[in-house]
Amino acid sequence: MLVLVMLGGAWLPSFVFPPWLQHLTMVMPTRWAADGLEAMTWRGLPLQAALAPAAGLVACALAFALVAPWPFDCEAD
Repeated sequence: MLVLVMLGGAWLPSFVFPPWLQHLTMVMPTRWAADGLEAMTWRGLPLQAALAPAAGLVACALAFALVAPWPFDCEAD
C-alpha cells in the first residue's frame, strides 16, 4: 500500500519524480485519484479538469474487474 501511495503522488508530489517514473506511474490508480483531488482542491481548477482523472480511475476499475476472476475456477465440480 505504501508503494502505491508513494508512486501515486499522494505521499510525495509526482512532479518531483524523474520523467521516466512520471510516465510509469500513469498505470497506478492512486496517481489518477491524487491528480483529481489536487486539481479540485489546491489548484482550484474547474470541474472539467477532474474528467480525465475520473476516466483514468474508471479504466483502472474496468481493468481490475476483468483481471480479478482470472485466478479463480468458476466451474462447479
